[in-house]
Amino acid sequence: MKQISTKQKIIYAIVMAIIVVGIIVICTMNFNLGLMYSNNKRIDIYIGKDYEISDIKSIADETLDGKKIIQKSDSLGDYVSVTVKNASDEQIENFKAKVIEKYNIDEESQSTEIIEVPSTKVIDVMKNYFFPIALVTVLSAIYLAIRFRKQNIFKIFIKTILIPIITEALYFSIIAICRIPFNEIIMPISLLIYILTLIICVCKFKKDEK
Repeated sequence: MKQISTKQKIIYAIVMAIIVVGIIVICTMNFNLGLMYSNNKRIDIYIGKDYEISDIKSIADETLDGKKIIQKSDSLGDYVSVTVKNASDEQIENFKAKVIEKYNIDEESQSTEIIEVPSTKVIDVMKNYFFPIALVTVLSAIYLAIRFRKQNIFKIFIKTILIPIITEALYFSIIAICRIPFNEIIMPISLLIYILTLIICVCKFKKDEK
C-alpha cells in the first residue's frame, strides 16, 4: 500500500482546514452576493429608438452611484434596463431626465418603471447544476472503476466521486472566505473546474496503470 508522504499530509490538512473555515463562513455570513444576486433596483426606461449602451453607461456613471449593469431589456431594444445596488429618488429622476434629454423622448410615450429585486438564494442558483453533475459523476465513476479495475475497482470509484467534491468544496470555500462576489460567472467556472478535475483524475489513473 502506497504511503502518504509528510508533504501530502500537510496539503490535505490545509485543504480540509480551508473547507472547514469556508463552511463556517457560509453558515455565519453567507456568500458575498454580487450585484445581480443581491437586493437591487432595476430601472427600466422606454426609449423607443436605437440607442448606444455606451451612452446610457455614461449617463448612469454621472447620475448613479456604485456598480451598474446595463442591458437591453426586450428583443426589440426599445427599453434599457439599469441595475444598481441602491439609488435615491433624486438620482433616478436625474438619470431619467438626462436619458430623455439625450434621446429627445416625447413625454407622452416615455415610460419608467422602478423594480425592487430581492436577493437570490445561492442554493437556487446551484440546484440547476446538482442533478446533471451528480449523474455525470456517478456514470464517470462506474466507467473509470471498470476501466481501471486492476488498480482496485472500489478505490477508483470512490476517488472519482470524492476528488471532484473536495475540489469544488475548496473552490466555494475560497470564494466565501475571500468574500469574492458570487456573481454570474461563479457557476460556469465551477463547471470548468469540475471538468478539469475529472480529466486530471483520468490522466492520473492512466499514469498509475503503467
